[in-house]
Amino acid sequence: MSSGHTLPDGPLAAAISDTVVRALAETTGRGPTKAKTTLGENGVFVVLQDSLTRGERTLTDAGEGEAVLGRCPGGEAVGQRVAARFSKGS
Repeated sequence: MSSGHTLPDGPLAAAISDTVVRALAETTGRGPTKAKTTLGENGVFVVLQDSLTRGERTLTDAGEGEAVLGRCPGGEAVGQRVAARFSKGS
């Protein structure tokens, strides 16, 4: 991925994963157990694993996934924090 960043793709992807996990944990009080970032030609994709609480997993398993999605706090705030960090080139 060509960009103005000085980090090669591997370390850049790792830095993005770390930032997303940290921002999510600070915003929601918890973070995922795993994160993987893929840098594409036209986008950045971050996949998070095990980011639900036990209660949210129980609701999802019971078919109440919409209720869990409706109460997901801070998603927009996390995106803004990550974008701000990397638009500054840090």
